[in-house]
Amino acid sequence: ESLAGLAGVAFAGDWIVGAMGATSSRAVFLRGHGAVYVCAFVSFWLQYDGLLSDRGLTPARATWQTIARRTAAPTAWAGFRRVPALAWWFAAAAAPDEEAAVPWFDSEVKGVAVVGCIAAAAAATGVSEHAAVFVVCWLAYSTLFCVGQSPWLGFQWDLLLLESGAAAVLYARSSSRDACGHHPMAWPLRALFVKFMVMSGLAKIEARRPTWERLTALEFHFASTCLPTAEAWWFHSLPPFVLRLAVAVTLFLELYAPWLVLAPWVAVRRLGVVLQVPLQLVIMLTGNYNWFNLHSLVLLVPAWAADACDRGPPKLRVLELSWSAARLLTVVGLVLYGLFGRAFPALFPMRVLRPRHADETFVAAVARRDGWAVESRVTPRVAADLLETALGAAVPTAYAALFVTSTAYVWSAARSRRRSIASALWRVAVSIASAVWLGVAWRPFARLLDHPGRRTRNSLTGTGLAPFFEAAHSVDAVLEPFRVSNGYGLFRRMTGVAPSVGRDGWAGVAEASAVAVPVVVVETSADGATWHEVRRFRYYPHDPLRAPRRTAPHQPRLDWQMWFAALGSYHHNAWFLHLLYKILQDDPRDPVLTDLLRAPPPADARDHPSRVEHAPPPPPPPHTLVRASTYEYDLTRVPTPWAASIPGAALVATNCSRRAFFFPAAWLLDEAPSNETAPCAAYWTRRRVGDYVPAVDRAVLLEQVLRPRGWPERPPPSGADGARAPP
Repeated sequence: ESLAGLAGVAFAGDWIVGAMGATSSRAVFLRGHGAVYVCAFVSFWLQYDGLLSDRGLTPARATWQTIARRTAAPTAWAGFRRVPALAWWFAAAAAPDEEAAVPWFDSEVKGVAVVGCIAAAAAATGVSEHAAVFVVCWLAYSTLFCVGQSPWLGFQWDLLLLESGAAAVLYARSSSRDACGHHPMAWPLRALFVKFMVMSGLAKIEARRPTWERLTALEFHFASTCLPTAEAWWFHSLPPFVLRLAVAVTLFLELYAPWLVLAPWVAVRRLGVVLQVPLQLVIMLTGNYNWFNLHSLVLLVPAWAADACDRGPPKLRVLELSWSAARLLTVVGLVLYGLFGRAFPALFPMRVLRPRHADETFVAAVARRDGWAVESRVTPRVAADLLETALGAAVPTAYAALFVTSTAYVWSAARSRRRSIASALWRVAVSIASAVWLGVAWRPFARLLDHPGRRTRNSLTGTGLAPFFEAAHSVDAVLEPFRVSNGYGLFRRMTGVAPSVGRDGWAGVAEASAVAVPVVVVETSADGATWHEVRRFRYYPHDPLRAPRRTAPHQPRLDWQMWFAALGSYHHNAWFLHLLYKILQDDPRDPVLTDLLRAPPPADARDHPSRVEHAPPPPPPPHTLVRASTYEYDLTRVPTPWAASIPGAALVATNCSRRAFFFPAAWLLDEAPSNETAPCAAYWTRRRVGDYVPAVDRAVLLEQVLRPRGWPERPPPSGADGARAPP
């Protein structure tokens, strides 16, 4: 019955398409991709003034002038072929080293974002699914990407949006008569999803990190992710065995399950979609990855679609029509058995450390220190062999299926009396372009297999695909500036891993998973003796008493970069020093302070946010010094035996109203240790490690950071002096 139910979910998808008011899965993809574009454009526009305007942290005008000087293109079109941005035209009248020659640069860049957002909204609402709309969207986002790439853009979701956006141009409708919902470009889009997921899994295995080898990554992830959600606090307290089993499932879904969406049968592909959707939803629930997970779900839509139009030749539609209910259940059952009955137990074997007592429940046994354990046998060699074998089967299979789809796509135009010869020829051209695009999309896999520094080097000669990838490489070299084929690799390395102290671990792992997430905390002072923490970041986890906030599908890029800055040094983050200058300057007109940061809290609540005074506090003296300190953060935890065994972990009190959070009673401690108890309102615990930026004043930042880079300064607010920091 459960198998039949899963099969029913996998094949009863037409009502989803109809509920969106769309006529096909192709229309659902185009509208969904338009919605992703809207999220990206709106998020960029809201933050442009604070990040990239002339008064922002890293003025885009200076970035573009540097690009123009390095490119040294004789014409705007020649420059576009090297750096695909519309800025070549609206800045064409200016010399690249003359700031005054481009007076409207900021307005023009923001105007590009507005035009892109309007075009994306037209696609998202179904007003237009024409290819020209997606050309506008891609050109607009490519312009924003090039202008603001460092350090604010250039993330993997930006590259994925450019790659899928370029493919969407060919996948979109080319005329009002293009009503057939099935299209050969669906195959390159399916290959894109496979590449994105498989490369993410391979990156984790190739990293050879203990957190992935021992399957303990999720014991750090929920606290160390850039901007966790309030739900992540609950997941952070789950039993170690449950989290390690979840890591095993994640690796399996990234390395093995994605290949199902390249199956030539719609039945198997839809099963692959059903397996991937829960993973994306859980990631969306526990982390703020802007539109990334929504985009991943949209990329699954082409895998749901059938491959032959209803008007296609009957002999070419045999793969779509040959599925009776009995065959469907048989194939789905065999695939599920092969995946989870054979492959998963072989790669991630589970074992019982100590058998259950007669009166012990399975839930209680799972949470015991010596209950269950799971280990990983997926080595870099195993992963490379998988990639080699999968590509050897997937490439010829995908091209054979693409031929079937392309033939049906061209046939529907050739058989229609309303279509001209030009329409049929256009479809032939699109089919050829789809075949080329499919090869280019897989090009990063060749780099993985034949990289000279790879520890487990497999050769493409083993797959027999070396000539294929050589041809794809020549095309990829021409298209490389347009970023239509990129490599990916998410969460290669887990941050926040504290050094092991040799205490007993849990569920078969010797060491406890102690968490120490580096966080940069900014402080200001008027006299160099008393320091006040700057708690003005909208989403960055600085206040231990503030619950993590949900930001998706918006991406607060300043808060994200604060997370990355904590992993390195301020010497490589000049924008952070610029931020310190602006915080010290405290100009109420500064877009960094008004658009990216919150209004400052009352003076009496800076150090004690839970204390509220009825009488207004006296105005504080002007702050002339600023510093940044490095702290180590960890989420507080539900009082459980495994949490109590983790060094430095803070447990919420047993009488807290939110301590249980649906945890079974068998998992909870009767009473948390008094020396490890955190306040009920605390979501975070932290300790200071040292200085990130030593105490400096505004004059030092002005002379050593702003002026050498040509960043504009603004007059300081009245009453502030320019006293230097003490040596």
